[in-house]
Amino acid sequence: MYLGINSITHVTGLVFIMISVLDGASCAVTSAKLTPAEIMDAIDKFKVTAALTFPAQLQALTRETRRTGRRVPSLRTLAVGGSVLAESLAYSVRASFGGLKHLVNMYGMTESCGVITCQPSTETQRGVDVGVPAIGVKVKVTDFKTHKRLGPNQMGEICIHNLSTVTTYYKRPKESAELLDEEGWLRTG
Repeated sequence: MYLGINSITHVTGLVFIMISVLDGASCAVTSAKLTPAEIMDAIDKFKVTAALTFPAQLQALTRETRRTGRRVPSLRTLAVGGSVLAESLAYSVRASFGGLKHLVNMYGMTESCGVITCQPSTETQRGVDVGVPAIGVKVKVTDFKTHKRLGPNQMGEICIHNLSTVTTYYKRPKESAELLDEEGWLRTG
């Protein structure tokens, strides 16, 4: 059972509900304005096994578990996206949600129509990275000034290519002209 915590007006709320349903999973959709206690109530009520949340929501949920001692034993997989998953928060989540088997860190953006990369966070992992490209996504890193492709371990702009990437912004020609590089890859900024 998947719990849709995020608003369906955000790419994570809509895409992950669609994916869970297409995958044959049941899905409980909640209000995006629930308190941490109400989210935990929904997890218990629907025996939720997987959910996607933002780091700020996750921080509030871990505070709630520390404050009340409450656990949600059915929750096995927790995906996190929308902002940076700090190493300290990943550690706190693993300590707060004892039954959690998978804490998945994801990177994406609305213009990519979903996940770009994902990485299961493990207890032995140093730091929290965003992982490897998702299925069907190609990633390259280019120099900020020259836009030439860079090699491994070099810092630059992440560019992506997949079948669902947007190609233009509505009524924004200047921004649209800067959206894709000369090879048609989405520039993430």
